[in-house]
Amino acid sequence: MCSLLTSSLLAMSSKNMLFVWMMMELNTLSFIPIIMTTHNTTDTETSIKYLIPQALSSNLFLVSSFLAHTSVPSSPLASIALLLKVGSAPVHTWFPTVMSSINLVAGFIMLTWQKLMPLSLLTIHELTYTPVVIASAMMSALWGSIAGLNQTNLMTLMSFSSINHLGWLLMSSTLDLTLTINYLGAYTLTLTPIYLFAQMHMTKTHSKFMTSLTANNHYQLMLTLTLLSMGGMPPMAMFGAKLPIMIAILTKSLPITLMPLILSTSISLYFYLSFTLTLMLTPKTAPQQPLTETPLLKTVYTLLLASQILWLPLMTTH
Repeated sequence: MCSLLTSSLLAMSSKNMLFVWMMMELNTLSFIPIIMTTHNTTDTETSIKYLIPQALSSNLFLVSSFLAHTSVPSSPLASIALLLKVGSAPVHTWFPTVMSSINLVAGFIMLTWQKLMPLSLLTIHELTYTPVVIASAMMSALWGSIAGLNQTNLMTLMSFSSINHLGWLLMSSTLDLTLTINYLGAYTLTLTPIYLFAQMHMTKTHSKFMTSLTANNHYQLMLTLTLLSMGGMPPMAMFGAKLPIMIAILTKSLPITLMPLILSTSISLYFYLSFTLTLMLTPKTAPQQPLTETPLLKTVYTLLLASQILWLPLMTTH
């Protein structure tokens, strides 16, 4: 974990492309032991599925660093390498496959922290080819929302939802780094309660998650509001994070790029509303094991729940 965090921070703070490539490789090698916690066949296969696209993206980035010293444009290749590393459409096929079989802790890190380094590098002008990034952002937003329909695996649903939110992150990276960090922070804050509860019950499936969730009214209320925030329901955190991006896009006079993002949000809100309606209509069942509600856990959930409401005025006053 120390190597994972340090490599990302060093890559974001360096201006030497060769050093950035070294930190990208170190970041990949540091993340593989987090995937292989049980050393079984599934974890080994998952780590290989993660390693191959990451190695390919690092090699493409290295080639683009060599092309930067020639007359050949290097920014398109660097953008493609970073988009492949973060799992953006149309080079996203490895992402849902890895997420469906990864453990919960590694999945949470891959959905949050592992996005920070590629997105921050995409804000650098020399590494960004804006038409490629914008096209990938629109495709990611639309495909992530459409593919998320009728998913029964919780991790797969979160992976397609992450691709949908990645479209907004990529669009914000072409505008301002502050917008990107704010959106990623809101996404991490919103995703945390879902993974905390899933980790408590060690469940990855849609049905088991809903069955265990309906056993406790406190968790049901908190997770329902969190899921609505994931769908972009106002005045939750994700809506508050989307609002400055929409204003910035309109300020740049790019309304055509905003339409696919809003359409994708409407589609994702549809399946999140379906999820929450099914959740509320599911008959209450007694938990198989008593839920341990420590004061610390209640405090964490209360703060996370309050932040969903308070994020909007904080964003509008920024």
